[in-house]
Amino acid sequence: ARRILFEAVIHRADAALAVGLGPEIPDPVGVDGVDELLTNLPCFAWVAERQRALDPGRLLRFEAASGEAWTIDAVCDPVDGDPAAVVRAAAGDLLLLVYGRIGLEDDRVGVVGDRRFVGEWLAASAL
Repeated sequence: ARRILFEAVIHRADAALAVGLGPEIPDPVGVDGVDELLTNLPCFAWVAERQRALDPGRLLRFEAASGEAWTIDAVCDPVDGDPAAVVRAAAGDLLLLVYGRIGLEDDRVGVVGDRRFVGEWLAASAL
């Protein structure tokens, strides 16, 4: 049910974007959506295969403006350590980013560190 909820959230965002509106995703929904996606991405074989091609030693951190954060390795395993890059945005915007609905060039997204690695991870993680 959780997976289906976020499919619906993203389809609603797609509809808003299609008519020129900015999707509004409440922070709690964005937080749970990012967590759900990072938890389940390795279950998609085609995504996991692309992620395994990335440098396994590079870490990535997503930080929601509301305070939640996820530090992961290239295949979405939660880890402790110094990330190669930190991506910061409102939780809903992080959700739109990891689903590929907005890009790193969007003003709502901030990146500190290796922007190229973030782009590579997003490309490898695309559904």
